[in-house]
Amino acid sequence: MTFSGKYAILKNQPVLYITERCVFSLTKNGVELIEIAPGIDVKKDILPWMDFKPIIKEPLRLMDERIFKPEPMNLKKNSLLFPSMNA
Repeated sequence: MTFSGKYAILKNQPVLYITERCVFSLTKNGVELIEIAPGIDVKKDILPWMDFKPIIKEPLRLMDERIFKPEPMNLKKNSLLFPSMNA
């Protein structure tokens, strides 16, 4: 089993590449930087480490700060995908 970005695009399958610094989305136009971690500077902490320049549309969203904290994120309480879990 292998992954094919071209096939994912043809099938309109969403593809995310998630790192500790940022999140990229695969689009028909290329790889787009869509979110950055709090405190990250795109020009200093991301772009110099890449072999290509991603698509960047301002403003970039910030990744949820709770990801980087040691305490529980309370996902069950805040779930938008499963409203029945919020009861």
